[in-house]
Amino acid sequence: MEKKGEKRHVEVPVIAARPEDVGSIEGIVKASYETISGGVGVARQTVLSSYEGKVQSTGKVVTRGVNIFSLYFDGKRWWIQTMLWDQEEPGNPIPADLLPGKK
Repeated sequence: MEKKGEKRHVEVPVIAARPEDVGSIEGIVKASYETISGGVGVARQTVLSSYEGKVQSTGKVVTRGVNIFSLYFDGKRWWIQTMLWDQEEPGNPIPADLLPGKK
C-alpha cells in the first residue's frame, strides 16, 4: 500500500470490474473460468524454472526449489496467469533437468 507522498514504481491503471462479473457467485466463477481457461485454441504454456535462496553475506544456499508458471499469450503479449513454487526437500528433489547449468 502506498504511503502519503510515495510514488509507485509502476503506474497501474484502475479498471472497473464488469458488473456481470462481480454481481453474483455465478458471475465471478464464470469470469474466473474465462480468465484461467481462455478460449478454445488460445495458446498457453507452462514453464518450470529452479531457484536458490542464499544468505547475502556468505553466499550459502539455504533453500532451493522450482517455480511453476502458467502463461497465456493473447495474440500480442504473454501474461503470467499463475505462479507457484515448490520447495526442495529430501523426498522432493529438484528434477535434474532443472538444476542450474543444465539446459
